[in-house]
Amino acid sequence: MKTTSFKSIVIWFLKVFAAGIISLAVLSVISYFYSYTGIHITNPTKSTDYTWLPGQKMNNMKEGFSSVKIDINGFNNLEIPNQQIDILLMGSSHMEAYQVNPDENCGFLLNELMTEYFTYNIGISGHTIYRITDNIESALNKYAPSKYVVIETNTVQLDIDLMNEVISGESTPIKSHDSGLLFYLQKIPAFKPLYNQLDNWIKTKSNEEDNDIPQETVITNEYRLILSDFLKITVREANKHGVTPIIFYAPNEHLSKDGMLTFETDEKYFKVYKETCEELGIVFIDMSDSFFELYNNNKTLAHGFSNTAVGVGHLNRYGHSKIAETLTAEIRKMEGR
Repeated sequence: MKTTSFKSIVIWFLKVFAAGIISLAVLSVISYFYSYTGIHITNPTKSTDYTWLPGQKMNNMKEGFSSVKIDINGFNNLEIPNQQIDILLMGSSHMEAYQVNPDENCGFLLNELMTEYFTYNIGISGHTIYRITDNIESALNKYAPSKYVVIETNTVQLDIDLMNEVISGESTPIKSHDSGLLFYLQKIPAFKPLYNQLDNWIKTKSNEEDNDIPQETVITNEYRLILSDFLKITVREANKHGVTPIIFYAPNEHLSKDGMLTFETDEKYFKVYKETCEELGIVFIDMSDSFFELYNNNKTLAHGFSNTAVGVGHLNRYGHSKIAETLTAEIRKMEGR
């Protein structure tokens, strides 16, 4: 009977290890070009909860097709703020614009359309209106825009508890894994998709138990008062820094089977949000009409890509272009130009 020698066992394990390393390397190369967002780190300035690693490349063929290089501050800009910032753009992953090329996003296009002003974009994924409002004081302290702070939101139906957390200073920042084993594992492109899938699964399970979307069918006085207090944070900080606050609403779209375009907007909440902004002196811009115009004139949607479901996902280059055009027109109208 033939016995297995210790040497052959060692050789077998070495072959398995080598095959694993080679497989990981091949998968990492594929993952790097297909979808690699890199690593985010805690933002010491607190202008956002986190930034991406400065100078890192972000490649994407999963939702749209793009290649982005992050600037020295950890945001998606082609130009760095070595001059006076006039317009500070804040928002979520829609404004971060990882899904489109660097010369197709709203921040870049605003600089092309309004050459008299310099726009700097600190939009970053995961930063909904709650995180933006919680960070706005630090953001204005850090970047000190001279004219406007422009905030993107894709919802006007807010959650009372989340607003109260921001108002009371108890809102929890988004955590970054910027140290330890997980930090280094995220540098491996093949690991990143697995990590993202697990993270999304955990968030999905959490949202099943704690849904962020309010369930009220009637707008209460309590909701109105809390919304007002919540938006007053932006007004207070904007006034303190001598800038005009602008909030633009870029709603998600839905295209019916017969080609009708509708938006995921509850008119009751929209009306209250718009009225509260106007009462407080916030310039409120609704992108719905502009998105309708884009579709009616060009049969093009503001969201979605050729490799995604129709109209589903992040803003595409047409959506970014329409937002930049609309913001430019509104700002020039306010300035009497």
